[in-house]
Amino acid sequence: VRGRVRGCSSTRQRGGARGAVCGVWSGRRSAGVRKRLSGSVRLRMPVVGGAAVLSTIYTADSSRISASRNLIGRAMSRAGSDLTGFFTPIQRILLLSRRWAESGLIDPTDNASLNALFMPVLDQATHISSFNIGDDPGRGVLLLRLEDRWRNRRVNAQAWGDRLEFQEWSDEDTLIREWDVDEPEEDERYDPRTRAWYQVAVEDAERMEPDAALPERVYWTEAYAFFSTGEPGISAAVHARAPDGRRFVLALVLCLTTISNFTRQIDISPHGLLGIIDEQRRMIGLPRDPSFDDSTNSSRALLKRAVDLGVPAITDGSASHLKVGANPPDIFSFESEGEIYWAQFRPFELGINRTFVIFVAIPEDDLL
Repeated sequence: VRGRVRGCSSTRQRGGARGAVCGVWSGRRSAGVRKRLSGSVRLRMPVVGGAAVLSTIYTADSSRISASRNLIGRAMSRAGSDLTGFFTPIQRILLLSRRWAESGLIDPTDNASLNALFMPVLDQATHISSFNIGDDPGRGVLLLRLEDRWRNRRVNAQAWGDRLEFQEWSDEDTLIREWDVDEPEEDERYDPRTRAWYQVAVEDAERMEPDAALPERVYWTEAYAFFSTGEPGISAAVHARAPDGRRFVLALVLCLTTISNFTRQIDISPHGLLGIIDEQRRMIGLPRDPSFDDSTNSSRALLKRAVDLGVPAITDGSASHLKVGANPPDIFSFESEGEIYWAQFRPFELGINRTFVIFVAIPEDDLL
């Protein structure tokens, strides 16, 4: 029979060498079979090569994802820890102030005693710009840190109407000047009960029985423009009850520029970006970007929506995050100006009533 397969045999080849011949086709069909076999080998080689390439691509992608996850994880861990260290002292000061108030050490009608208590506190906590206190009848005192002095503003809506009293001090014992404004302009009138820092605290208390113990909680406002300076910021507040039953609110105020100065110092990678946005996706902590080295530009950027910030990677990253929906992946990639970035948006709980979002965006080149 033509075309049969012979078994393996040992053969003597020219020159005396011996070798093994296995499965050699004989007859006229051998050439065609050899051709088909050769084609089969050639066909399989690209498939094997393609599999190797796909495996390499998959491994490279997996490596990049793993590297981005590790780097972003470290950046988020550090940012969360640093921000907790930034905000926690403010909450502790307020809870201590509440105890002072409940012990009778704080009186919203006595700004001299308030200055003696809080000037040293604000001297140590330089990121706090001011202290406020207000009570149910509308009495209140502001202690504001200025560049080279301190300023008090006193109000008493029930007894004085719109009248404002001001004092300026070089320290807690040295009065520089004082003045009154009996008929302030409408946009200068001040009643602490109408302000965000007061209302955010009493909203919880108003749901309680009049004589119920006030919960020991710190409340944070949304970002807003401060009445006294016009700067954007946020306030933390507690409510307290004096020994005689009077109820009032104590608040500490932080400028967003202070928060941004802090976030811009967090170094996550050579070209990585980290910032903080609020529930409306407005910027309250700016990333480290050269465009914000100018104080005027950085001030204008605060409270802008992230997609309108003017930093391409932040604009594109925020837009991409919105597109992934309500349940975004742990990390995701996006393209900005021809460069691939890896990013994560993670909630940051502040007090019991406020949730901000930390975002991190790292260019893929930083992972290499």
